[in-house]
Amino acid sequence: MSTMKKANGKVKSLQDVRKHKDAILWGAKAAGQRLPTSFHEEIDAHIASHKKLHMKAKKKVTLMRRKLIQSLHHCVSQCQSGP
Repeated sequence: MSTMKKANGKVKSLQDVRKHKDAILWGAKAAGQRLPTSFHEEIDAHIASHKKLHMKAKKKVTLMRRKLIQSLHHCVSQCQSGP
């Protein structure tokens, strides 16, 4: 779990990470093998950090959108008031 990026450079979605976890768990069960406890601990920690990173990015985008909307409103109000 060393990277949160795909081979093409895009960030993996949380859904991608969960799908990989599910596939690994299914494969282990189908093979009748138990995964080490460290796998579960590491994957859960990775998912938690991914969620945290996603929430930070989401807040940043929301803040950027608010600032953009405020600046657009300011610009429109100045244009409407005329020269």
